[in-house]
Amino acid sequence: MPDRNKSRKERPAKITPRYLERAALSYLDRYGSTTVNFRRVMARKVARRVFRSSDDEAPPETEQWIEDLTMKLEGLGLLDDAAYAATMARRLYRRGRPRIAIRQAMKQKGLSGAIADGAMAALARDLGYNDLEAGLRYARRRRLGPFRRSDKPKAERGRELAALGRAGFSRGVAEAIVDSDDPVQLEAEAEEAAAAARTEAS
Repeated sequence: MPDRNKSRKERPAKITPRYLERAALSYLDRYGSTTVNFRRVMARKVARRVFRSSDDEAPPETEQWIEDLTMKLEGLGLLDDAAYAATMARRLYRRGRPRIAIRQAMKQKGLSGAIADGAMAALARDLGYNDLEAGLRYARRRRLGPFRRSDKPKAERGRELAALGRAGFSRGVAEAIVDSDDPVQLEAEAEEAAAAARTEAS
């Protein structure tokens, strides 16, 4: 005798505003998101649901339901592009990412230029962001320049410059780090640049 409970569980739920809201809250409970990325995620969820069901397509109102849900979640503060951008900028800065890479990452997440500008301005104002300090963070993590292991030959200058260049750092910042034997002096210069950035952004 067929298990009716099992077949009921395996049957995909219909696409309704209530289904979309449950799916959205489940997603946002685990991940942060921009509004653009959220719309993409919800569209993919709908496409998968249609694929798994016997329906030929999603209800014609689905796109409007997603838009209404996006606006509702923005009103509740569960979707906040400015807050997301600020958090993202700080996280990437702590990992030693240069300005150009942080802005590119924000663009890929669908954040507008104005919101990215605001996040970068806040980063400079609050933490004194500058590419030399970010480069030092990156070099320390990757053991480059003055942070290289003692058994690594200094002849690897070209490879280290290339690594910093691929990460998005300018030639000047890369050379300052790779050619230095004094990380303390470099860190002092980075702190001066940070102080200047904080003053300029204030």
